[in-house]
Amino acid sequence: MIDERTELQAGLYALDALPNEEAREFEHALRMDAQLQQLVSQLRAAASALPLAFPRMEPPPALKRHLLAAIEKRGAGVVAPAAGPVWIPWALAACFAILCVALLALGHSIRLRSFAAQEQLDETRQKLAELEMQSDVLAGEFATRGSNFTQYLSVVQTQLVQRTEELKRTKQSYEQQLQQAGAETERQKLFYVRQVQQALAERDALQTKLDGVTLPGDQIAQLQVAALGATPENPSRALGASAWDPLEQRGVLQVDNLRTLPPNSDYQLWLFDPQYARPVSGGAFSVEVGGAARVQYRAAARINQAQRFAVSIERKGGAQTPTPGRVVLISN
Repeated sequence: MIDERTELQAGLYALDALPNEEAREFEHALRMDAQLQQLVSQLRAAASALPLAFPRMEPPPALKRHLLAAIEKRGAGVVAPAAGPVWIPWALAACFAILCVALLALGHSIRLRSFAAQEQLDETRQKLAELEMQSDVLAGEFATRGSNFTQYLSVVQTQLVQRTEELKRTKQSYEQQLQQAGAETERQKLFYVRQVQQALAERDALQTKLDGVTLPGDQIAQLQVAALGATPENPSRALGASAWDPLEQRGVLQVDNLRTLPPNSDYQLWLFDPQYARPVSGGAFSVEVGGAARVQYRAAARINQAQRFAVSIERKGGAQTPTPGRVVLISN
């Protein structure tokens, strides 16, 4: 783009009014710039057409006489004074020419600026159109994403509500189960408390019955007495007590609340002595109606220290060893 200083130099160069040094610099720039060459051509064409724009004027009749007189005086070394009124139109024409060239250069500059402004305006409009297009695309994407997010949020809220309801139901179920478990635990606790109380009462009753048995004083000191209770494998209200006399090698068993067995089965007493690897049989017995029995027994082998007693259900007549899982009473 041609700046203002270059345009002014172009106007002066077209009128041959540019100083020599600046003219050489301008000519160097002129050879390198096609747009500047076009501007100089336009300015020179305008300058050449300026004389044609003025009307033709006949010189004054006295002009020829003055010119001849001036030439003769120059030859004589005297310069005649120029006629004042003659050069004024030509000076005005020169000023007018310079003014026209300046106006033409200014118009060209304005046109160039207008073209540049128009190009910038077109470029700006194009960028604005692109921005509007991008804005429309972004608005569409935003609307789509907003719709998708709204749907996703709706789904999440629905799932959250469902999960909350499930958690409430689960919590209520666990609370009910906990309450039921607590109630069941309380019932079992009361049941076992009653069983323990009954067992203690029955033990005291059995102890009273055993106290009624008279033995010599030295034998009483040697008696090995134990209370029997129901086993976890066969829980019941059955109780028992056993007394063993190691001197006489005989003993007494008292049981209560044992169930009545079928004809092909008997209860069998067992004594545990550390000197034997297996329990020693104290004999088979049966119970009366109501589950009570008082039995005097002897062991199948010599028992020096009866540490524990047990009662199991065996086949009719008894067995060699207790049948696993069928022990109903045992002492501590």
